[in-house]
Amino acid sequence: MRSVALLAALAATPAAATGWLAPNGHLVDGGPQAIVVHPVAGGSSAGIFCAAGSYAMERLGAQPADAVVVTSPRSGRIFGPGGETVGFRLDPGASPDHGLLLKVSRQGEAVSVAHARALCKEHRGH
Repeated sequence: MRSVALLAALAATPAAATGWLAPNGHLVDGGPQAIVVHPVAGGSSAGIFCAAGSYAMERLGAQPADAVVVTSPRSGRIFGPGGETVGFRLDPGASPDHGLLLKVSRQGEAVSVAHARALCKEHRGH
């Protein structure tokens, strides 16, 4: 009986949710207009963009020049059981729009899929 309860508890955790695992460990799901990144605890903005860009190209067939744009920003809480989810949309016509530092806490922040994927080399693990 105890093992059944343990299995049920594990099935209810976010890690057991269906989705695609990004190269840096973030879970991603959704479609072109609603990409959702479920970051691991302590996930950085660059790492979250990495996950969104990788998902867009590998699962949605995006081109390197297409942009991933923040639609549902994170409020800033990055610690705890996975942090907050961040929503993106894939936009083939959008131009990159970001400051010196990438921020998934700013709605409209946008980078090309190629740029987002390049961030994966720097952010394996987070």
